[in-house]
Amino acid sequence: MVDTILEPPLLQRQAAFTSRVLLGRLRHQTFFSLAEANQAIAAMLDRLNGKVKTSLKPTRSSTSSSTSVMQASGIAP
Repeated sequence: MVDTILEPPLLQRQAAFTSRVLLGRLRHQTFFSLAEANQAIAAMLDRLNGKVKTSLKPTRSSTSSSTSVMQASGIAP
């Protein structure tokens, strides 16, 4: 469940940032199979999603779980 609706320019900027980070860090590696490349990308995405956002402070992956806990306890987000 998405808590906020993001504007298309913001989504485009976030997608561009993510692709630059992934491609920049993986460009010097050689992958011999698609599965190997997907595994490296998944590891990078996990690390990127675990970083603390400077504007809101919670991690990207904990944002959805904390909202569901607040909703279950009756606290409005």
